[in-house]
Amino acid sequence: MNGLDPEGGCTGNCGPQSGGTSACTAPAVPLPSAGPFQPDGEGPARMAADIKRLMAAFDAVGIASRERFDDAPEQFHPRHLMPGFKSAIVFGQKWEEASKETAGGRFHIIAENVNAIDAATRHLTARGFGVLPVSARTKEVSLPRMGERAGLGEISGVNSLVFEEYGLAVKLGALLTDAPLRPDPLATGVCLKCWACSDACPVAKGPFQLERSECKSCGKCVEACPLTRIKVTEGQHD
Repeated sequence: MNGLDPEGGCTGNCGPQSGGTSACTAPAVPLPSAGPFQPDGEGPARMAADIKRLMAAFDAVGIASRERFDDAPEQFHPRHLMPGFKSAIVFGQKWEEASKETAGGRFHIIAENVNAIDAATRHLTARGFGVLPVSARTKEVSLPRMGERAGLGEISGVNSLVFEEYGLAVKLGALLTDAPLRPDPLATGVCLKCWACSDACPVAKGPFQLERSECKSCGKCVEACPLTRIKVTEGQHD
């Protein structure tokens, strides 16, 4: 399952429309009123709520504290990207069926998502916190594992993230920040443990026996998951 690149956005293929407007134009997300951050019990909760409101364009947003990664494999620990991070904000956008996608609709979603990431970033940096986007192309961390620690879902048999509402048909992205945000509860009972995903995968040797580098991006695992509610087109998640 590919991720959603926080550094991405319009590729330039949606040129100016009549009247000089762009097909990628999305309304700006209003920022909460600026004010000093209070590092008390309510501060992290309020800040987390503000971030989620600013990122409401995404289908799912979850937050993990640094402590959630204490047992992460050393080579994949987020501190290698941002040594002083305190929270990970993980967000997901569900796939749309290829038959229902239009170029304008797709670019509008991308524009809204990029706008939401920018709004959350500005909200945090205005209060003196650092923010680092985690690209979907990075190999230093696992976005599915980060999403699992942020309470968005559970790890599937092909080491991707399974959502209760969308199955495996979700693209992920993340922000690391040194802001202390209240973490979300971990998700439980999401994966059905039927292993249909690993059975359908042409290269998996069994549940949890698939390296990311071996993935063929054929979409068979996504479509096989009973929780996936869309028809998957091969290569759709590339």
